[in-house]
Amino acid sequence: MSQARAPVRVLLVEDIAEDAALVEHLLSRAAGTTFAVQRAEFVREAIDRLQAEAVDIVLLDLGLPDALGLSGLDRVLAVAPTVPVVVMTGAERDELSAQALVRGAEDFLVKGEMGSDALARSIRYSIARKRAELALRRTHEQLRTSQKMEAIGRLAGGLAHDLNGVVTAILGYADLVAEATPEDDVRRADIDEIRRAGERAASLTRQVLAFSRREITHPQVLSFDAVVGDLTRMLRRLIGGHIALRVELRADHAFVLADPSQIEQVVMNLVLNARDALLGGGTVNVRTAVVDGGPEGTTAAGRSATGPHVRIEVVDDGTGMSSETMARIFEPFFTTKELGKGTGLGLATVHRIVEQLGGCIQVESSPGKGSVFRAYLPRTSGAAPTANVDSAPATARRGTETILVTDGDEGVRSLTRRVLERVGYKVLEAATAEEALLVANHHDGVIHLLLTDVVLPGISGSELANHMRRERPEARVLYTSGYAASETPPFGLDLRGGYLEKPYRPDALERAIRAVLDAPPRGR
Repeated sequence: MSQARAPVRVLLVEDIAEDAALVEHLLSRAAGTTFAVQRAEFVREAIDRLQAEAVDIVLLDLGLPDALGLSGLDRVLAVAPTVPVVVMTGAERDELSAQALVRGAEDFLVKGEMGSDALARSIRYSIARKRAELALRRTHEQLRTSQKMEAIGRLAGGLAHDLNGVVTAILGYADLVAEATPEDDVRRADIDEIRRAGERAASLTRQVLAFSRREITHPQVLSFDAVVGDLTRMLRRLIGGHIALRVELRADHAFVLADPSQIEQVVMNLVLNARDALLGGGTVNVRTAVVDGGPEGTTAAGRSATGPHVRIEVVDDGTGMSSETMARIFEPFFTTKELGKGTGLGLATVHRIVEQLGGCIQVESSPGKGSVFRAYLPRTSGAAPTANVDSAPATARRGTETILVTDGDEGVRSLTRRVLERVGYKVLEAATAEEALLVANHHDGVIHLLLTDVVLPGISGSELANHMRRERPEARVLYTSGYAASETPPFGLDLRGGYLEKPYRPDALERAIRAVLDAPPRGR
């Protein structure tokens, strides 16, 4: 048995009782559709109703006491731009009808010429046209947003890749200096500050890569509450003593598949966003829970959550947001803060990460009433692996092989040469693929390993590796990049060798090189 259709909700704006009664009579006789009619005698009364309750369509007389001509249409569309409007008049006036359609009306009817079926048909078609128009507008807006995000993402991703090279040099040289400085030397504190600054730069770069979809990640099964709980102490320091932080962890034994840094960035950025909304102090509540599905509609991530999910909710009692601000909060580089006070990357990063993990976001806010952010992430089965802590001291990873280092960043090349020569390797270096091929042609001995950035000026690192395999089949390859392997241009790179992400530390470089050199030979 089919379910009865809900009646079409009509707001009839007509001051003449006889004309209103005629319209209601005609609609009551219409076949196939049921209409629920409410009447307003003035435009101001109609506006009050539109703001208070849902309406499917407005039938608007153009000769009202408080709005003559098209001024009533303009006022109605200003407060309810998504509601279709059909205008009515007592006489045929082509010029006025054309103007009404141009100004936003869906149809134009003459009272004395309206029949029951014609009126009902006009209402149905007007509603259908308005819905189609809104759907097309949303599609165009999504396309524009997608194109803008893609362009910004590529620009930001390229910038982050270059920054990762700089951060590699900063952290690498800081490690070298630290190794050569006694623990009781007063300069150790300065070195530690350099390291911390480098780590902060690396964190910012990860944020840029996160919303540009080029973040290097290592997904694993994580206890959601464990990750959030470990952040609590840091969050209390970040938000300051004038703000109370309350954390309620109720997702015990719930696991998600993600990189720990992704969850940390989501939580930290949401909490910092809440902190910035509390200008004179207040409270930030962080709550986790296990839920079955998510919200019916979402303001981000473009999907609704179904199935078991882990939810994190961040609530503040701060300034809140207007609907205009809420519509833009996940745009990269959009910020309401003063110049120099914010990057506009925090919530954009949250959006990207939640989207990448297959989740969704819901936001509720209004001016003066604070904000609520709810992020839903798919729950996974299984348990988080037990950490295998190796307490043995690191041993020197020495070698005698010849390595050709190719990187466009002089600081990275210089650091790599220092690191490798101190443990016994012979190092050749080049800034471009073309220069690397010349160096290889002029080198009489064996080249055991090509260590190359994938992104090079001119010929790419992968093309360089192909040349080297033909000319020097004995040479193995270790790629480096500030992008994730799957996002490194050319995207989906076939890594017939190893891969080391930037920024890397000296010990990680030594381990990666030995792993490639000591691996059994591959079949041709």
